Amino acid sequence: MQDDQGNAGRTGCTLDDVVKAMVWLRQCEDFAGFNKVFGEVLPFEPPARSADLNELLVDVRVEVEVVASRPLPKDAATA
Repeated sequence: MQDDQGNAGRTGCTLDDVVKAMVWLRQCEDFAGFNKVFGEVLPFEPPARSADLNELLVDVRVEVEVVASRPLPKDAATA
């Protein structure tokens, strides 16, 4: 989730701008731990989320992909 925060920052977004998260878990038992961290990182109005099991994950137990969206500034929208 720290990588997602850094990547979002490079585009002018923050984790508050996340509207969708796709989560891959190596094992179903990993969901409770992931869900706890997810709730700590995104405590207010958590985004839509999908989760899937993927036994092909290498060197990680959880992988997260997020989509962030932020409205364009008014002056950029008319350009």
